[in-house]
Amino acid sequence: MGQQFLITNVNHGLGHIILNAESSLNALNQVMAEELLEILAEWENNSEVSCIFLEGAGERAFCAGGDIKNLYQALKQKDHEGINPTCLKFFITEYTLDYKIHTYSKPIITWNTGITMGGGMGLMNGASHRIVTQTSLLAMPEISIGLYPDVGATYFFNKLPPGAGLFLGLTGARLNAGDALTLGLSDFFLKTQTKEILLKNLIEMSWDLKREANDQKISSLLKDLSTNELPLPWTKDYLPFFEKLKDITSVSEFINLCKSFPASEWFHKSMDTFFKGSPMSASIILHQLQLGRGLSLKEAFQAELNLSVHCSLKPDFVEGVRALLIDKDQNPQWSPPSLDEITQDEVACHFIPLWVANEHPFDNWMN
Repeated sequence: MGQQFLITNVNHGLGHIILNAESSLNALNQVMAEELLEILAEWENNSEVSCIFLEGAGERAFCAGGDIKNLYQALKQKDHEGINPTCLKFFITEYTLDYKIHTYSKPIITWNTGITMGGGMGLMNGASHRIVTQTSLLAMPEISIGLYPDVGATYFFNKLPPGAGLFLGLTGARLNAGDALTLGLSDFFLKTQTKEILLKNLIEMSWDLKREANDQKISSLLKDLSTNELPLPWTKDYLPFFEKLKDITSVSEFINLCKSFPASEWFHKSMDTFFKGSPMSASIILHQLQLGRGLSLKEAFQAELNLSVHCSLKPDFVEGVRALLIDKDQNPQWSPPSLDEITQDEVACHFIPLWVANEHPFDNWMN
């Protein structure tokens, strides 16, 4: 019998889901994503469930990302030509799950203690009530593996203060709970020791038949349990500097503008990640977030599926995962190795539609 990747329970209107892969920091794999989609679909039509509480097993992570090691192995096999079916299936399932959370008809609370990165950010950002704690550490560090911030970041990064999403995407900058609230990536701050009190109150909640009333009841409870003892946000002094980035047209312009940013350990670590990251990813991220400004949620996920499949066909994704997670030599050989060698045509080819009109896998989604 295989591992049980989800632990679920329904108690007095509260549907409780635990991502149960603590050894991999609750990384989202194919089986887990499929099971989570099935449960959400089942509970959406279950009158005994009024609210969902989603968390990760253990204290170290809510969800550290997608199971990209499995995608790496699939891409290395080279037993077919063209689009890799394992990658395509995973991206379709993951993005369908994220979209389901964004558009869910009942409140979803996410408990984002510890690490919430990559795919974890996708699960978190669609939720109606996003909780961070004193141990929360958030990031979208895909530039380090030759990818780009996906799982809906095309949409939600463009909802952040001007220029902030672009900085986070290009640098993989790490954020604490204070940053998450400052930037609008979370809604409430609770101490980790408050979780059991929160769950007890949710189980004892008198649920309403109307979604709006339940949202208000949850928000009121979370406000009562919140504290102002937030970690000092690393981004606190950077918002006016991020704004300078909102209309840039090249990655070199980003580099030049960042030279005038205030110095701090957080900023230097963020820029170090950028400079070590894939030059092609940097070019793609700039283009991605510019194109994403006017996209609906559905359109953003459609664009991401297209872009992710293109990235899976290029060398940087496999090389980035190898260097960071497989061989762990931290020495990726990017292709091309520098920004100067990247042409506009090479960037543009990542955005060529892979599906003709009305045949995109997400066309049957409800708007």
